[in-house]
Amino acid sequence: MKEFVANNKQLMLNYAGLWIVTSTGLFIALYFFLDFDRRLALTDALISSTLFFLFASALWFVVRFSGKAANHGYVHLPSAILAGSLVVLVWLYASKMLLSWVLPQQDVYIAFINDSLAFRAFVGIGLAAIAFLLFKVHFLLIKDAETRYRALHLEELVRKTELHALKNQLNPHFIYNSLNSISSLTHTNPAMAREMIIALSDFLRYALKQDAMQLTTLAKEIENVRLYLKVEMLRFGDRLQTSFDNISPQFANQEIPVMLLQPLVENAIKHGVQSSTAPVAIRLDIKDHGIETVLLSITNNYDSSYLRFKGEGVGLENIRNRLRLIYGNGRLLSISAADNTFTASIIIPKRDLQNAI
Repeated sequence: MKEFVANNKQLMLNYAGLWIVTSTGLFIALYFFLDFDRRLALTDALISSTLFFLFASALWFVVRFSGKAANHGYVHLPSAILAGSLVVLVWLYASKMLLSWVLPQQDVYIAFINDSLAFRAFVGIGLAAIAFLLFKVHFLLIKDAETRYRALHLEELVRKTELHALKNQLNPHFIYNSLNSISSLTHTNPAMAREMIIALSDFLRYALKQDAMQLTTLAKEIENVRLYLKVEMLRFGDRLQTSFDNISPQFANQEIPVMLLQPLVENAIKHGVQSSTAPVAIRLDIKDHGIETVLLSITNNYDSSYLRFKGEGVGLENIRNRLRLIYGNGRLLSISAADNTFTASIIIPKRDLQNAI
């Protein structure tokens, strides 16, 4: 009963409404149509309806039991009919006894109660059916809400798991190559090796501590890319050129998923710098793309004689999947290659992260 009252407030409101309607209807029938005294009609209406709905509340537990057991294939219609019949019988007996006690001098009215037991039983069966249906509908709504909640919770769990898996796909070749370069520099240029170790540790500290669902500002993400580029510039020297200084200050607080730009820059280095002996320039641009979105573009030149672009690779596919999971759209990333220039473009919602906090 505690659960019935405390955890089902909407059900209690509906149940109370049904009690009010029944009490009012019974009073109108007794007072206006059968011409009984107002006090008698009101007493009978309140006692009869209150006792009925008090006993009928037991049907809620029948509904709960039948709902849980239904998973095992049992049919509980007979149980519901039996429970409803018991409720009506107990109600008829209790209401008759209580009214006889409350109205001891009203022999005519007590006789009317005895004569109307069959009709009251018929009405009680109808009300029991209505109460049972009310409980059943409410129970089904609760189960449906629980099912949808579990589905959403499971979907969110799968989503987070997939994002964490994508985050853990940080290209190990970058780390291997960096460590190999550091190993070589320890003999030829210890100072540069130390500088490379510091730059690598700063980048990995940022990359590994971020949650895959986390959003950051464009300014912070560019700072992370600079840490990454600091390591790569120590490896490639003048062959690697970057242009990240032309970003308008208005986009500094633009919302962006963490570790979104670094895989694009890594892809540019892999297919640009590593496959060419000539200097390769990597450029980042951002501009408005309509009213509600912005366009991020990373471009780099490449050697067209180098056989490439057979597929997107893990890095770009990783980004595409993250955008799908975060923004619900897997078509926010596009790539193109023309005139010895490779371009990776991302469309994301326009949102100032600082103002949103």
